[in-house]
Amino acid sequence: MIINAHNLLQNKQFIKTQKAQGIAYLIENKILGNHIYSPEVFFITGSFLQADEITEIKEILLTYEISNREVFARPCPLYPRHGFVDSRRIKTIENFLEVWQETKRVDSFSELILMPYIEAKYNLVLTDRNVAIGAGHDGATAGKNTMTLPLKVNIDSFPKTLINDCPYFELVYDKDSRLYCVQLRNGPIPSQSNGDYIPCDVTVNNVITAEGDLLEFEKIIKQAKTGSVVHHPGGTLLSHYAVHAVLSEIPIIFKDRKPLIGDVLKKNTRENQNIDQSIFKKGLVIGLNYGIDLDYVNSLANSMLVILHQFLIMKNDRNGLFLAGFFSAFLLRLSYAAILGEMRHKTKNGHKPGREQVYSDFLISYENFIKQRSKIFKSWKSFRFENWPGNYGGIKWACCTLMAMKLEDQIILYLRGKSDINKIITSAHNVINCAHNTGPFLNKFIQGRHFDAIANGNVYETLRGIVKIYKYFYGKIDNDNLLNENKNSLNNKMKVFKRCSLRDKQLKRYIKKITNQNKLCVNIQFKILDSSNIEKIIHFQIGKKHSYKTMDIFVNENTFDKVNQLIKLFPGKTGSLTTGKTKYNIVDNFHKLKQSNLLGSDIYRIESLIPNIKNEYELMEEINNG
Repeated sequence: MIINAHNLLQNKQFIKTQKAQGIAYLIENKILGNHIYSPEVFFITGSFLQADEITEIKEILLTYEISNREVFARPCPLYPRHGFVDSRRIKTIENFLEVWQETKRVDSFSELILMPYIEAKYNLVLTDRNVAIGAGHDGATAGKNTMTLPLKVNIDSFPKTLINDCPYFELVYDKDSRLYCVQLRNGPIPSQSNGDYIPCDVTVNNVITAEGDLLEFEKIIKQAKTGSVVHHPGGTLLSHYAVHAVLSEIPIIFKDRKPLIGDVLKKNTRENQNIDQSIFKKGLVIGLNYGIDLDYVNSLANSMLVILHQFLIMKNDRNGLFLAGFFSAFLLRLSYAAILGEMRHKTKNGHKPGREQVYSDFLISYENFIKQRSKIFKSWKSFRFENWPGNYGGIKWACCTLMAMKLEDQIILYLRGKSDINKIITSAHNVINCAHNTGPFLNKFIQGRHFDAIANGNVYETLRGIVKIYKYFYGKIDNDNLLNENKNSLNNKMKVFKRCSLRDKQLKRYIKKITNQNKLCVNIQFKILDSSNIEKIIHFQIGKKHSYKTMDIFVNENTFDKVNQLIKLFPGKTGSLTTGKTKYNIVDNFHKLKQSNLLGSDIYRIESLIPNIKNEYELMEEINNG
């Protein structure tokens, strides 16, 4: 009997072998997005072939031959077994009958699958806990030159009749960068916990819901006391919320049922293993020094998202820890490249440098990175305080720049021995979150849909990132093959980088300087009607006229009420058209305006320009989140 995708629903009960049932289930239910040649997969079942079935198989082979493709014949034993008949490519009916007869001699209940032959560059085996990848069509399945990484992706549940223990997916990645799922089978459950995260026994006295503004959530987590639990229904350990909670060792419950006050939760994770600081540091140093070809930046950027989102899963794995260090440094360089790429639009002499040249300055070598990093703080000042045309630059870019500078500070402090891995990863997630929310930031390297897909554990986007990791890093992590440089030279470079001034200190000095110079002016103008119904303008100026930044606010008003209130707040010379000529200090007197609530929403526009180091980070975060 010959069954294909068109008659699968009516005839699937005739498919008996586990391998064939797994492929049929993938096709029927579109598991993993159904990236399989489903219309061209044929199941050959039964003990004997009828003459009309042999004729149909000849037609199938002819169709493949006409389209210049090869057929792959896959023998399927009734039950999984090692050393069964090898799969192979076939062209003729004689080839088919040969493999059919050989299969039946070994297992009379066996079946045969015909499907397109895929020229595989890489082979992967995926479970709900990890992934193994190797070169060629059977690298992972045969255990040849493989790399294994802990991994958590969204995989569907399966009926017990098909999967008793754990689903194992076999996938291949072809020369055209397409990923195909070619098999589903049952396998043992890997020994890694990825359910609720409960690092220790706890009695619940506070439940925090994982929702809303992430930066506000981070503050809540930092202030949470013993007994606090995060409820993240339907979430995974890949989410930003989970990253903040786990790094603070606060339990997370992913089930729909919300924990109740007084519930006792029992520890369910393995004993915390000591993170090998040296392997993370090694990845960090190489990430700062690695010369990156611009042709590979986009694919590495996707891999970066995968690793940083998967950090909680990978942090006790040697390869995963190295990659977390490497991509934290890569994210910093990528962010700085994007920032100077945006600054191209602010050129004063009309000459705009090419984007590729700007990017290569940060990505091609460590020396260029150190040389160009001095421009980043100037870029922040421009985004923060200067006027930007259209959709370029502005306050959103100031937010992203500030987050990137905070990441650099954590890396420098870590190399000085004054920070830790968790703080670096938290800062990296804040940069990614800022980039995600802001839109333009990093969009030259990562498409917006990839942010969502990888954050949500999308199988195909995640595995594409894993493939690139294998391509660039396999066999090099422990063999020091990533840099053609001796350790003494590398150590000297890092000594220079560790001595770099912290951005936070630069920020504080600059804010103090411009606050003292009072480089801000706000012009408030009211249009009013006098007793003769003639429109007049009442003008208030707060701050110095020739300031670094001037803002004009126009308020339509038909009474003198608000004007009189402002006169009381800022007494000075008055006239028929102008009042408040005294140049009031904007920083010292802004709180008067805010408390008076006279300007409504316009007060926010003023606040966004007032330099005050105490509130600078909070203000940036507030603006970034709307």
